[in-house]
Amino acid sequence: MLKTLRRASNIIRSHPDITDLVVVSNARIPVSKFVYSPIGVKCDLTCNNIIAVQNSKLLYSLQSLDVRIRPYLYALKFWAKSHRLISSPESTLSSYALTLMAVFYLQQTDPPLVPSIESLQNKVPQEEKIHFNGWNISFQVPLDTGKPPTQAASEMSIIDLLIGFFRFYKKLNANEVVVCPRIGKCLLKTEFVDAPHSPEGRSTFLGNDKQGDSRPPLKLSLLSVQDPFELNFNVSFNFRHFELFQSLCELAERTCLEIVDVVKNDKQSVLPALFKVPLKTKFASKAKRNHIQSSLHPEFVSLDDVVVVIVVVLIISLFIFSYGI
Repeated sequence: MLKTLRRASNIIRSHPDITDLVVVSNARIPVSKFVYSPIGVKCDLTCNNIIAVQNSKLLYSLQSLDVRIRPYLYALKFWAKSHRLISSPESTLSSYALTLMAVFYLQQTDPPLVPSIESLQNKVPQEEKIHFNGWNISFQVPLDTGKPPTQAASEMSIIDLLIGFFRFYKKLNANEVVVCPRIGKCLLKTEFVDAPHSPEGRSTFLGNDKQGDSRPPLKLSLLSVQDPFELNFNVSFNFRHFELFQSLCELAERTCLEIVDVVKNDKQSVLPALFKVPLKTKFASKAKRNHIQSSLHPEFVSLDDVVVVIVVVLIISLFIFSYGI
C-alpha cells in the first residue's frame, strides 16, 4: 500500500498545479498530502481506505438533514482554526474529530437534529450491508429526493446550536465518559475497559460477539471520541489540550451570548471576537505572531476602507507605469 502511494505521489508531484506534496508514511493510515495551488485546496490521498470514504459520505449526507447543520459546522471549524485547535503544526485534534464532536452534540438536542449512526445502519437491508475488516460501514440516511433539506421541529437558530455545543463540551466530564456518535450518547469508560471480557461487551462496543475476536479494545485518553464505524478507533487519542479546549468553549459561549444580546439591542457587531485569541497560551502566542501571515485570523474591514486601498494601489500602479514610459 505504501509503495503504491509513493508511486502515485511521484506522478502527482509532476503536475504543475500541485505544491507542498509530502508523504506521511508513519501515520496510522499512510497518506499523501498536497495542495492544489490554483484554488488553494488541501488534499489527502490514501490507498485501500474505504472506511475514510464512508466517513466522508456519512458526514456529507448528515448535512442534508437540516439547513442549519452546514453553516453550524463551518462556523465551528473556523472557530477552531482561529484558535489553532486544528490545522496547525502544534494541534493534535483533527478536523474529522471536531466534526464528529459537533455531530454528537446535534444528537443531544431536543428533538435530535441528527439520529444515531446505529439507527442509520439498521435501515440498510441485510443483502446491501457493507463490511470492511469486520466492521459494518454501511448506512442509509433518509433523504427527500429532489427536495431541499428542511428544518426540524426545533426552533434553535444556528447561533443557538453553537452556544449549545460550547456549553455541552465546557461541562463534559471527559475523565469518565466516551463520546459515542454511533449510539448517540456518552458511555462510561469503565464499560469499555470491561468490554473485551464478555460477549455482551464485545457485541455492544466492538460490534462482534465472537469469542475469537482478536481486535484490540478502544484506546482511552483524556478526551475519547469513538469512530462510528471502526469502533476500536479513538479519533481524539492524541489530543492533549482538552482543558484549553474547555476554556475556549467557555469564552466562546460567553461571546455568542453577547452576540445574541447585540442583535436584540441593535448594537455594533461583536462577531469578530468569536475568532480572536483571548488566552495567553502557547497556541495564542504563536497565533498572534502569525497574525499577518495566517488566514485564520481575518480582518473585518469596511467597504470604504477597501475602496481607499484599491484607489491607492491604482494610483501607485499608474505612477510606476508612467515612470517606466
